[in-house]
Amino acid sequence: MILEVEHIICKYGGVVAVDDASFSVAKGAITALIGPNGAGKTTALNIISGMTAATEGRVRFAGSDIIGLRADQICRLGIARTFQTPQSFGSMTVKDNVFVGTTPLGTAGIIGVALRLPRVRREEARFRSEADTCLDLVGIRTLADEQLGTLPFGTLRLAELARALASRPKLLLMDEPASGLSRVETQNLRQVLLRIRETGTTILLVEHNMSLVMSTAEHIYVLNKGQLIARGTPCEIQADVLVQKAYLGTAAHA
Repeated sequence: MILEVEHIICKYGGVVAVDDASFSVAKGAITALIGPNGAGKTTALNIISGMTAATEGRVRFAGSDIIGLRADQICRLGIARTFQTPQSFGSMTVKDNVFVGTTPLGTAGIIGVALRLPRVRREEARFRSEADTCLDLVGIRTLADEQLGTLPFGTLRLAELARALASRPKLLLMDEPASGLSRVETQNLRQVLLRIRETGTTILLVEHNMSLVMSTAEHIYVLNKGQLIARGTPCEIQADVLVQKAYLGTAAHA
């Protein structure tokens, strides 16, 4: 397993957002974390990525305990993420937005950047090539020179995904990537996720679109009110009576 979350508890005052949840993610697979709104899914991603501190529990990534590390340290170890609301620089081009994602890979210091030393220029050229590769992977390289803020919402989602991939993550955390997308855009996203998996990148997906989840994930965990209530393959989850009562019978199909 590339990721092991063990007995995580997260409390905000008197509210328990995640309540003794444990799950794992197999290397090279797409794993989904689903559940109703307020189930604790985003909080779990925030804990894994270092954006939120766990009250109790452990998170092991590639064999190492990462609880207590800063978000930038965790990113450098090989975990990247996308957000429910795309994080972008609208005044920059699509390619420059993706290029920003290579920052954790840089080795040049402030002086080297200021002096534009040859090794700095070589590094930048290599990272810009990396940005092109990521844009190809998500299918928007033809838009590389467009100002991101002028493009449709679906393109913003893909650009954010490309930027996350630019840091060469071993594990990609995705928080509701299909939110706000049309059916056609969601179908395209499915193909992109499968291509990313083919590159060897592991994906942990939080998503409400059950069609996308059931057609991409090999394993699914279900959270409800902060507690893990089920785990299994897509077929097993669909047949689980407790999951049907808590989630699948609601607006989760929207």
